[in-house]
Amino acid sequence: MPLVIRPNPKRELTAKALPEYLATYLAQKKLADELEKKLAGMKATMMAYLDAYGTENVNGHKVIVVDGVGTITRQRSVSRTLDEDAADEWLTKHGKRDEVIHEITIEEFNEDDFYRVLFEEKVPQDVADGFTDAHEKYSFIARPS
Repeated sequence: MPLVIRPNPKRELTAKALPEYLATYLAQKKLADELEKKLAGMKATMMAYLDAYGTENVNGHKVIVVDGVGTITRQRSVSRTLDEDAADEWLTKHGKRDEVIHEITIEEFNEDDFYRVLFEEKVPQDVADGFTDAHEKYSFIARPS
């Protein structure tokens, strides 16, 4: 039988239940924040242990296998970025710069200039408002008193 996951039904909240519900939420959030802080500290401690005692594999990862419990790994990753100044210098020295460096023209819509033109042309506000989109968003904030 396949597992069916149903979303939790939203609970109808009443004014009478709100104080207890908010108090529970704030207590759970405090616990979650404390747990997150504790986990970050534990992770830092294990990373230091990995640095000191981990076995490095061919990829540069450090690994410790804890029998019967699990494995901890400090995974290495490398990102490379081109030093364009050094590359440009090499290309120039070897007469290849024109094969790589291309001049392009980019059109840019300058919003400040657009509003300046609207102001100078005395465009009515209702017309100017037609050029903008409004996006409304909300944030949930709960604080203890």
